Amino acid sequence: MSSCALWYKDGAFFDVETTHVNFFLNHPDLLGFSKEEKEALCVKNGLASDATFCPDPSEQRDNLVLEVLKRGAIRIRFYGGQTSVQCYDHNDDRCYLQLKKCVTDGLGKCFGDFLTVKDTLGWGMDLNSIGWGNQIKDFLADL
Repeated sequence: MSSCALWYKDGAFFDVETTHVNFFLNHPDLLGFSKEEKEALCVKNGLASDATFCPDPSEQRDNLVLEVLKRGAIRIRFYGGQTSVQCYDHNDDRCYLQLKKCVTDGLGKCFGDFLTVKDTLGWGMDLNSIGWGNQIKDFLADL
């Protein structure tokens, strides 16, 4: 995988070629949405029902990405040697388990030794596999 961003859903990583929201608009089924659900979300957020592009940054973009995260997808971004892995709410057992599975599935494949795991509500942790601070293996211990 060579993109600078990914989505993760139910054990599968999806390369994001442009933006997370545009990936959703073009592939809602891969992220757990029917065509009708995607169209309704677009209209609710002031976009055409058949939208394939959303301006960035925008309130519509934020709302659509949040809906995808609520549905259990994990948003992944790469910044240099750091990886950011985001779920909707780490206090939601389903979301937190999906976040941990994503980290497990990505280690040694598309993730490096330094990760930031976070949610949309302000929680976050910096993890590493080097042996200091919050270690990845401790984060995954109860999986």
